[in-house]
Amino acid sequence: TSIQQDRDGSMWIGFKSGGLGHLTDGKLTVLTTKQGLSSNKIGALLSATDGTLWVATDDGGLDHWDGRRFIVFNTKNGLQSDSISSLFEDADGALWIGTNRGLARLKSGKFTLYTTKNGLSSAAVLSLLGDRDGNLWIGTDGGGLNCLKNGTVRIFNSKMGLTNNVVLSIAEDAEGSIWIGTDGGGLDQLRKVSFNTYGRESGLSDDYVRTVIGDGASGLWTGTNGGLSHWRNGEFSNFIARSGL
Repeated sequence: TSIQQDRDGSMWIGFKSGGLGHLTDGKLTVLTTKQGLSSNKIGALLSATDGTLWVATDDGGLDHWDGRRFIVFNTKNGLQSDSISSLFEDADGALWIGTNRGLARLKSGKFTLYTTKNGLSSAAVLSLLGDRDGNLWIGTDGGGLNCLKNGTVRIFNSKMGLTNNVVLSIAEDAEGSIWIGTDGGGLDQLRKVSFNTYGRESGLSDDYVRTVIGDGASGLWTGTNGGLSHWRNGEFSNFIARSGL
């Protein structure tokens, strides 16, 4: 379900129901509940700046691997849900956690919780992105895209030009545009306050966009139900089963 490179070059791999894999020099070590993992159903992974690993699980809460053991954060110690979809570490070292019951911020062992009472358009958070200006972008399940800035939430949804209110993935490109992968609405580009939309009719491999990431230059990679697409200079190049994927 997820892959994260560690600072030493090794790879962490989250499995749907098989625990956590660590690939080092061609050798795969698997950690499961037998080694203290709270659940074998892994979602997002985050390699923190302090060299530790955060593991989001589907039903066991949040696990923190310090290289020797797992420390578990869940509803018993302040998290609003044990089902976690996304993780993001900000410049202050705080961890943002997307759950099916809202957003949480973990700093110095304490949680700050955000829900619809704090302005979120939906409590079901699917994706997170911190941009270069320090804003936190929040993709929700049915509530569109939210932007958290200085404690205030701004909402972007289908009424404003977003093609689908289920936001599966978010990325920022080299020019500062925000790209939004949606569930069936294709790929949306937010530039300041207006949207550009790209779908199958624009050359995208499919309108279900599960993952989006900038390529470090002016391009963008998207993972869809129809394969892998690369956006560059206004055009898509697609890598699909017919071309060897």
